[in-house]
Amino acid sequence: MKKIITAIVVIFILTTVLAGCVQQVNDTPEVQKVASTTKPERTPAAPPISTPELAPNPTIEPTPELSPELDSEETSNMGWEYYSSNKDWGYDYIDNGDGTCTIMRFDDKNNSFNDGYITLEIPDKINGLSVNAIDKNAIFMCLAGSIKSFKVSSKNKYFSVKDGVLFNKDKSVLIRYPGVKKEKSYKIPNSVKTIGDCAFQYCWKLTGILIIPNSITTIREGAFESCDGITGVIISESVSAIGDGAFVNSSVTQIEFLGDAPEYFGSGMFDECSDDLKIIYDPAKSGWRTPEWNGYPCYPKK
Repeated sequence: MKKIITAIVVIFILTTVLAGCVQQVNDTPEVQKVASTTKPERTPAAPPISTPELAPNPTIEPTPELSPELDSEETSNMGWEYYSSNKDWGYDYIDNGDGTCTIMRFDDKNNSFNDGYITLEIPDKINGLSVNAIDKNAIFMCLAGSIKSFKVSSKNKYFSVKDGVLFNKDKSVLIRYPGVKKEKSYKIPNSVKTIGDCAFQYCWKLTGILIIPNSITTIREGAFESCDGITGVIISESVSAIGDGAFVNSSVTQIEFLGDAPEYFGSGMFDECSDDLKIIYDPAKSGWRTPEWNGYPCYPKK
């Protein structure tokens, strides 16, 4: 009997305990669900910073009275014609189709190149066509370093000569300085605004310091190439453009700029010059950098 009573008591206790556990579970607050399964929006990324394009450098216009440089393959298919007006000179030329012609090559019939001193003659007309242009290669093929002076017909409307130097008609463009002109120095006329392509190329007799006057705005490609005697150049503040290789392979050791840095500067302006080459500038002017400007040693004037 005791066993039966004991069993009933145990069952009662277990029932009471289980009922309490169930009630505790029911009273536990539900875990709140995540308010939203939608991912929070990200703050939009800042737009990429765009670097403004630099304005292109102004281009140097072709030198007046000179045609674009032509290579031998191109010119060989252009139908050159030959004309000889006297016993000294003949000319290969092309008809420009407008009553004018371009001299492509000078024929020195007396082979006066051999003595190293020739006067290059530019006529008024060739076969009735007015001579208004000379290809750059034409003078180079004349061995520029053998020319002592230029001579232009007084009737030519496009070219002129002063002291043996070749200019356009109003002398605003210095086209060519004779390579073996005997003088060791030269003062560029104040009428000149542009020093043409290869204008002083191979002018070995010029020595010392060359002064670019304040009238000049443009120094074109190869203007002073291979000038072995020039050791210094002073460039006026009016110069705003210098072409490719303007002083390449020259003996220049110092170039002094009196004004702001040129607005246009070509590649290799001073390549293959003296190992001691340096640029000197006025610290009050703008556009310069030190210790280098475009790859060349550059220092303010003290």
